[in-house]
Amino acid sequence: MDQERDPRALWDPILDPPTRRHVVHLGNRRITLVADNYGRCDLFDEHTGLRWLTRGTGVSRIGELSTAGSTAERLFGPTFAVVRVADERVSLERTVLCPEGEQPWVLIRLRVRNLTGEPVRLALTEEWESRPADVRLISGPVPAADPGLELELLGGERTRSGRLTVTLDLETETIVEFRYGLLAEGTAGFEGAAGFEESLGKLVARLPRAHAVQAPEAEREIPWHAALLTGGACADGVLGGHTLDQGSCYSFRHGFNGAARDPLQHALPLVYTEPDLALSVLRNTCAWGSPDGDLPYALRPDKSPWTDLFRPSDQNLWALWLGVEYLAATGDVRAFGEAVPYHPVHAAEAVPLGENLRRQFRFFADVVGRGEHGHMRMLNADWNDLAISMSGVPREEMIEHGESVLNSAMAAWVLPRYAALAERLGDHATGAEARKLGEELRDLVAGEWNGRWFRRAYGPGAVVGEDDLWLEVQP
Repeated sequence: MDQERDPRALWDPILDPPTRRHVVHLGNRRITLVADNYGRCDLFDEHTGLRWLTRGTGVSRIGELSTAGSTAERLFGPTFAVVRVADERVSLERTVLCPEGEQPWVLIRLRVRNLTGEPVRLALTEEWESRPADVRLISGPVPAADPGLELELLGGERTRSGRLTVTLDLETETIVEFRYGLLAEGTAGFEGAAGFEESLGKLVARLPRAHAVQAPEAEREIPWHAALLTGGACADGVLGGHTLDQGSCYSFRHGFNGAARDPLQHALPLVYTEPDLALSVLRNTCAWGSPDGDLPYALRPDKSPWTDLFRPSDQNLWALWLGVEYLAATGDVRAFGEAVPYHPVHAAEAVPLGENLRRQFRFFADVVGRGEHGHMRMLNADWNDLAISMSGVPREEMIEHGESVLNSAMAAWVLPRYAALAERLGDHATGAEARKLGEELRDLVAGEWNGRWFRRAYGPGAVVGEDDLWLEVQP
C-alpha cells in the first residue's frame, strides 16, 4: 500500500505518537535486525547487556537512486529483508541478511543491473550511521559509546566511518557484498557469495515444514513463525547459553528481560525443531537463579537479577516443564548431568542441570508452598501480574495468604511429569513427592468447579472467581 497516503498505514503504538513506520524483528542466534517499511534497519544486541547498535539506518545509493523511502518494493523474509528500486538507468536490489549462527553482524548483498543496454560507470555507496544506545531500566534507551561498529566491503576495505563507495564499470549485472556490525567479534566461517547461499541453505534445512489440506496457510505460517521465534535468541556472554527474550516494550524500551517464564515457554516448541537451542535456553534461564532454587522475575539491562517488582510463584513450573519436555522428546539424559552455573552475584558453585531443577522443585514445594485451602500460594503474582490488585483482597494479606487455583492447576499437570524425570535420573524420593503433590492438587482443582466455571483464587475470608469468570484459569 501507499505508506504515506493510505490511512490504513497509520497506527498507534500507545507508548509513542501515531506512526506510519512498521517493523519486523528478524535475527540469528546473536543479532536482531529490525527492518522497516522505509527500507531502513535497527540492530539490537544483548550479548552482554541490552543495547541498540543502530537506529533507522542502512542505505544504498547510486546517484539519486536510494533504497530508503516508502515507494520501494519491499519483501520481508524469515531472516532477511529485501528492498528493490530502479530508475531509467539501473535497478538496485538490496538484501540485508542475518547469517545463520552467532555472527554479530549483518550481510548486505547488492544486485545492480544495467538497464541502458550500454556499458556504464556508476558510483555505488553503502552507508550506515552508528547510533548506539544502552537501554536503562524503565527510563529507556540513552546514547552510549560506539561499541566498535565497522563496515566492510567483502574482499576489500573496512572502515569505522560507516560509509564506503565503490566504482562499478557495469555492462549487465553485478553483485557487491558488505558486512556491517561487530566485525571484530566474529567473522570466521563466512566466505562471500558462497557464504550467502550456504546461509540460506542452512535456513531452509532447519526451518520446520507444514502441510494441511484444511489450512494451506500453514505452509507459510509455520516456517515464518519458527524463524521469528529463533530470531529472538541471543548468545549470552555473561551467563552462557542463549536467552530467548520476549523483547517488545520489556527489553527494547523498559530495559529488562523478563519474566523468567517467558524464555522457558518460548523454548518449548524448539524441543521438537531445534532441541540444542531449547536446551541452551533452559540452561541459561536456570542460571538466572540462586542456589535455593528461586528464579528472579527478570534480569536488568546489565543482566543482574531484578527482584524488587514482582515475585511470581509460577516460574519454577516452567523450568520443570521445559526440562521434562526436552528429556521426553530427545532422551538426552546426559544433558542433566552437565553443570549449570548460578548467577555470578551468588558466588555459588555450579551444579548439574538435574540438581538445579531439583532445587527449583524444592523451592516451589517448600517456599512457595501451599495455603490454608491446600492450593499453591500466590505470592505477589502467579502469572497475572495484576491478580493481587484485582482480587478485592487487601494487598499485603493477599501476598501473605493468597492461594492460586491457576498455579495449582499448572502444578497438577507439570509435577507428575517432573516426577518421571526425577525417577529417570535416579531420584525416586523426589519423584514420589512430586507425583503425590501433583495428584493432591489435581483433586483440589477439580473441586473448584462451581457448576459454571473454575474459581480463580483464595484470600483470607474471600473466594476470588465465585461470582466472576476469570478467563485465564479456565483452560
